[in-house]
Amino acid sequence: MAGVSNTLARPTKKEIKQQVVTANPDPHEWDFRGVNPDHLDAILFYEKERENCDLPRSKTLLTSENRRKIFNLDADAFANDNLETECFGPNPEEYSRLYLIVAVCWLCSEFPKPWMSLNENARAEAARRYKANKWLSGCSNLQVWSRAELAKFEAREEFFRRMVPDFEKNPNSPMRLIIEIDWARADDRALKPLLLNLLKLRPDGIHPRKLSTGKKAAVPVHKLKQLAAWRLKRAGLNYNAALETIEHHRKHYPVADRLDLLPKYGSAGAWSDAVKAGEKLIRGY
Repeated sequence: MAGVSNTLARPTKKEIKQQVVTANPDPHEWDFRGVNPDHLDAILFYEKERENCDLPRSKTLLTSENRRKIFNLDADAFANDNLETECFGPNPEEYSRLYLIVAVCWLCSEFPKPWMSLNENARAEAARRYKANKWLSGCSNLQVWSRAELAKFEAREEFFRRMVPDFEKNPNSPMRLIIEIDWARADDRALKPLLLNLLKLRPDGIHPRKLSTGKKAAVPVHKLKQLAAWRLKRAGLNYNAALETIEHHRKHYPVADRLDLLPKYGSAGAWSDAVKAGEKLIRGY
């Protein structure tokens, strides 16, 4: 009796093309060529919320009219949490549950359209709003908060402690120090050494962050490539079918890809690692 090989048969070109036709994933979901790398954090936040498990439920609340109301709020109104009265009525718990989804609607009234289907003006405005909002972006490791801002931030954080399992284990949770300055009495001799004294409060085991140079200092746009790989996999494509899809799309829609964002990987193993990284990026585990 002839031995039976345990190796899976390589799919034929015909089978790969058939899989591509069957899956037919929307390129707006995975072709990130042409993005502005300065918008990366906003893009990742936006695309992650497009995968939010509460999104189908929120669609009954986030009508086109409500999204316009949210988007048209100025930055102060949005920061002051006026949204439950503006859009959702007297149910702040429901509003808090959907806060991040609502926040993306403040960035862009066209949410949940894919980022890549937005025009340049909408992308730029969403990125600007994201960066300007302290709660969403955490854009600086050193921030100055008013007492009212800090109270709102901590109240929202307490809500997430109740809603999110293992919230306290999040390695990104900040350690906060409250600094009070009496400007009427303080002088420059007291204020100048302030930051130097803060360095003495660095917790044990935490070392100064080293500034990277070269490739390590580059904006990590490869995360978009990993997200693209995961979405192609989720659409039902294996490694070979994904390559066929990408190449077919690239030929018919040529766009400069100086950031190397099309999810073409040199081996099935590298593709698999990218898919896992893309899922972790969205799911957080």
